[in-house]
Amino acid sequence: MAACGGGGGDGGGGSSSKTVNWWGWAPGNDLATKYVAAFNKEHPDIKVVYKEIPYADYVNALRLGLRSDSGPDVFALQPGEITDRFGPSGMDLTARARQSLGADWASTIVGESHTQFARDGKQFGMPVQLSASGMVWYDKTLFDQHGLKPPTNADELRKVCAAFASLSVVCMAQGAKDAWANIDFYMTLAADTVPGAFYEAVDGKRPWTDPGLVRAFELWRQMFTEGIFGKGSAGLAVYPDTVGQFANGKAAMIMLGTWQAGFMDAAALKLGQEGKFVPRVMLPVAFPDVNGDGQPPKTFGGPDYGLAINSRSDAQDAAWTFVHWLSSNQNGQNLIAAEKFVPAVKGVPMGDSNLVDPQTQKPALQQVVDFMANSEGYREIPYAEIKTALGDALAAVAVGRQTPARAAEAVEQVSRGLKRG
Repeated sequence: MAACGGGGGDGGGGSSSKTVNWWGWAPGNDLATKYVAAFNKEHPDIKVVYKEIPYADYVNALRLGLRSDSGPDVFALQPGEITDRFGPSGMDLTARARQSLGADWASTIVGESHTQFARDGKQFGMPVQLSASGMVWYDKTLFDQHGLKPPTNADELRKVCAAFASLSVVCMAQGAKDAWANIDFYMTLAADTVPGAFYEAVDGKRPWTDPGLVRAFELWRQMFTEGIFGKGSAGLAVYPDTVGQFANGKAAMIMLGTWQAGFMDAAALKLGQEGKFVPRVMLPVAFPDVNGDGQPPKTFGGPDYGLAINSRSDAQDAAWTFVHWLSSNQNGQNLIAAEKFVPAVKGVPMGDSNLVDPQTQKPALQQVVDFMANSEGYREIPYAEIKTALGDALAAVAVGRQTPARAAEAVEQVSRGLKRG
C-alpha cells in the first residue's frame, strides 16, 4: 500500500493489476488461501496477500498499520469497538455498493447486518459472514453412547453433568481464560434471567446491580462450583484447549456460536482430533433454560467480521473488487457457505457437503441458520471500558476472588463513569 488516494472503479474487475494487502484475525491463513485462490480464477490480474494477526494483537497492529505507508489496503472490522476506532480510517463504501449492487443493495444483506459497520451515514465495512452466540454444541455420539439427552433446563443440566462427571468426561467445556468467551456466556445467562436488561445496562439505562444481572453472575459462579465446567477451566483458552477437548470426546458440550458449524464437517473435525479419526456427530441445541420460565435464552449476534478499505490505499479499485467478490458476489458467498459459515447475503444456502452424518446434520444446518435469524441484540459491546470491566469481573468471580454482587458493583462503577455519545 502506498499512502495516496484511490480513484473510482467498479465491482466487476475494472481494476488495473494491483497488489492488495489484506489484514485480519479472520478468516485465518488456511481459509484466506482458499478464498484468494478462488478469487484469482476470476480476477487473475489482482494479487491478494493475506496477513493473519492474532485477535489479541489486532487493535495495536491495525493502529500502527493504518498510520504507515506499509499498512493494509483491506482490513477486517468487527462490530463495536474495532469499528468505532478504525472504521473512519476506511472509505465510505456506500457509493461503490450502489454502483456494483444497485440502489437497493442493503436489502440483499441478511438482517440489516451491514448497519453494524455504519457510522454517521457512512458504510465503512461490508459483512462477509454472520454469527450468533448463546447456543450449545453437543456430542451426540457421546450422549447416545451413555443413553443421555441434551439438557433443556437447570435440573437436567445438573443431572447430565453428574453423569458425565462419573465417566470422567467434562460436561461443558469453557475456555475461561478468554474474556470474550466468558462475556458470551454471561450474556447468555443474562438473556435468560432478565431478557433485554444486559443491553439496557450497557446503555446506562439500568444498573449492573439489577437483581437479574447479579443473578446471572451467580449462575456464572455456579458453573464452576457445581461441576458444570471442567476443573481448571479458568486456565484454559477456547482455541485450542476446550475446542480440542470437545473435538476429541473429552467434553460433552461447549457453548460456542454458529461459526463453529465446522464441527459437523468431517475434514474440519479430523483436523481438530488427535490420533485416529473418530467420526463424532456434533449438533447444535438451544442453551438450557436456567431461570425456569420454560423458555431458553435467545441467541445474539450479527456480522462475525466485515471488510473495510483503507482510505489511504492506492489500490482502492482492486481492493473493492476483492471486497465485493467475497462479501456480495454469489461465488464468494457460496464459498463462505461451503465452509459452514452463515453467509451475509440472502438466498445463499449453507453448504452441506462432507457432513459426518448427513441424516442428522443436514437439518441441523437449518438450525444454525435459524439461530442466526432469530437472534436478538448485538454480540460485541460498543464500549471498550465496559467490555474490559465485565471481562475482569467474570474472571474474578470464576476463581472466587470476587462475589457476584461485588462484581456487578465493579462493572456499575465503570458504567457510571462512562461518557456515552
